[in-house]
Amino acid sequence: MFGYQFYPTPEKLAAYIKSKLDMSGVRRVLDGSAGKGDLLNVFVTPRTGRRIKTLAIEIDPGLQAVLREQDHQVVDSDFLQYWGGDGFQAVVLNPPFADGDKHLLHAIDIMKGSGQIVCLLNAETLRNPYTIIRQDLVARLKALGADVEYFQQAFCEAERATTVEVALVTINMGQRKHNQQYFADMEADKFRPERDEQVIGNEVAQGDPVAALVERYEVARGAGLDMIETFGRRAPLLGEALFLSTKDWDGRMSGQQDVDDVSADFLEKLREQYWSQVLDMPQAQKYLTSAAEATIREQININSKMAFNKRNVHAFLERIVGGYREALEATIESLFDTVTSTHSYYSNCGENYYLYSTWKTNDARKISRKIILPVNFFDDIFHRFSSSPSRRSRYGEDDLNDLDKVLSYFSGQQDFVSILEAIATAVKEGATGDSIESTFFKIRIYRKGTTHLVFKDTDALRRWNIFVGTRRNWLFKDYGQAPYETMTSEQQAEVEGFEGKRNYAKEDNIGPRIGAHRMVSALIAA
Repeated sequence: MFGYQFYPTPEKLAAYIKSKLDMSGVRRVLDGSAGKGDLLNVFVTPRTGRRIKTLAIEIDPGLQAVLREQDHQVVDSDFLQYWGGDGFQAVVLNPPFADGDKHLLHAIDIMKGSGQIVCLLNAETLRNPYTIIRQDLVARLKALGADVEYFQQAFCEAERATTVEVALVTINMGQRKHNQQYFADMEADKFRPERDEQVIGNEVAQGDPVAALVERYEVARGAGLDMIETFGRRAPLLGEALFLSTKDWDGRMSGQQDVDDVSADFLEKLREQYWSQVLDMPQAQKYLTSAAEATIREQININSKMAFNKRNVHAFLERIVGGYREALEATIESLFDTVTSTHSYYSNCGENYYLYSTWKTNDARKISRKIILPVNFFDDIFHRFSSSPSRRSRYGEDDLNDLDKVLSYFSGQQDFVSILEAIATAVKEGATGDSIESTFFKIRIYRKGTTHLVFKDTDALRRWNIFVGTRRNWLFKDYGQAPYETMTSEQQAEVEGFEGKRNYAKEDNIGPRIGAHRMVSALIAA
């Protein structure tokens, strides 16, 4: 179902793995190859009991969704690229057997000398250490005093049965203690803003806003974790003398438990903060319609528990590309209805569209070259024009921005001056009485509360009208791509009704001049 190496942990084996852990000091458990949660589920206690926070790493997006539905916090997609920081005291693993040695070695590394690990391996990984990696693993397990048990029938009655012999490795490295030499690191230069800002500046100069955002996150992450660790280590010396007294940290900040908990909470909030900034980048704002942005922000809220790194950010943005076209095309139709139907009933807005007849319907519509919208830029309180619509305006900034993005989609013009930018410039220069020009429109704003827009790019407008017409079967599917002479009489009638034979033009591509994939890819690659 999810790959040839996907072998969910049997329930009895999962329970046994949990029994190998000393749970007295465990508040967070990480599963580095979580699958659909079979191993983590044994750590979920009734609501009346002590809640163990379950953290998951899983590479398959479908399984990530399954894990989130079970209230497991997905913190990353690739365990071998993950470097911790989420305050877990135990790691459990049922990794792909082909890379089990690498997963267990990485688990030992990220535990940094403390905590517990229980890992399932193909028994051959330890019985036949013929590679350098396996030899390194065997040596480190011996040095750590690891306990190894072998099971021949562990997966015989599993969801995916196999007779492969497995090894269960248990490592207990003990609890991490604070360094009692409180001032030993006072001269350490762990956080150097001048160095970090230089790195970020280089990323920006190279035109990589994602890398720059990730670098800023790393700086904030390092500074925050250093501060928490330092305060926790020195809290016993401070007593009540500092306003950040130990009471503000549950009265127990001198213990490692509190450092882990505070660090994990800090990282969770920091990730949410930086994930929310992904769509605040100018490249995203330039092309995303309001509906598409709202949908994607919902996905970001789901994704915000994940480690914030270039790999995860790019993977997220690439998934957006896959679903963006559908969201954009829904906005194209919705905005068409807003212009031709919703606002056509308001005073002075009735000429926003033309009706045209086809052999199928007499109710087909197309947007006029000039449209009037009930969007008011006149401030009734200060009796002057404003650079943004007033609160009593029936039409908002999102809709005006969407108009620009739809025209960008159909024209191929990626760099453009928007309606709002053009109006803001005119207001600043006191030129609101004149015709205002953006890239796609000639604009007039009136005190009576309307805005008049004339489409400058009639070809892009034609494409928009054809797009909606073909989607709603007002026009035949291949409209604009077939020679007039080869059409049926019904198709020729549609041409006459929509624009007339004289204005009909055959093109190889009557659709958008810039694909949605390219538009969103611009923010990924920029």
